[in-house]
Amino acid sequence: MPKLDLLTSSNSTSVVLSAIRDLTDDTDTATFNGVVSAKINGSLKIDREEITVQLINSRPNYAIIDIHWEDCGYKNYKDMGLYGRMTTQWNEVKKSSATSFTLYGETYEIVVNY
Repeated sequence: MPKLDLLTSSNSTSVVLSAIRDLTDDTDTATFNGVVSAKINGSLKIDREEITVQLINSRPNYAIIDIHWEDCGYKNYKDMGLYGRMTTQWNEVKKSSATSFTLYGETYEIVVNY
């Protein structure tokens, strides 16, 4: 998967920082139990499961999204085509609703509700 262009990466980082701000009134980091859904190759594999998510502002210019699949029973998440750590350098993030965002990869879409 190619690295995102600067504008897409910057917009994606803004979405994550906005979520951190909504959750913590800060822009550093947020850890929470999110409601997560994941489509892999267009097929829904995880549907509204409560999973621990950590959002990190990795200054100066991108954000990190950690999803703790293993802690929530998905020990085979890599075999499913998912990643535990994603960044806004490589993954586009778009706001889905007032309290959710969607991460896009080459073969997956992950919706995180916070």
